Amino acid sequence: NMRHYFENCSVQGHLCRTGQIDKSGRVINLEQNESKLFIIEREFERAEKMLQKQQKEEEDARNIVRLEKLRGIEQSKKESKVRRIKEDRRIQREIALVTKEALGIATLYNTADDSPLLSLPLSSSAS
Repeated sequence: NMRHYFENCSVQGHLCRTGQIDKSGRVINLEQNESKLFIIEREFERAEKMLQKQQKEEEDARNIVRLEKLRGIEQSKKESKVRRIKEDRRIQREIALVTKEALGIATLYNTADDSPLLSLPLSSSAS
């Protein structure tokens, strides 16, 4: 009666998949094959470690790319801010120059740092 149960194809397929019998239907002695099982288990552990290492390296590479993009964005924001500040200063100098010309004051500027070298009134009627 038990013989018919174990000769059933689905039962034999299950036993084969779980490693209890080989493909020809013979029972596998786990004690005799323990060293083979240990080697297989060790290979699986190594493969898992390598997979984890590879995943970590990929994640690190993605983080590096993300950080480089963020640095690029921050750098472009900084450059844009500097351009705006320079443009604002240029406009302020132009406004100051026009205002001084309208008031009759001439100012000579040092071109290196835009500091005044000499400030003179334009009209000589003050004497």
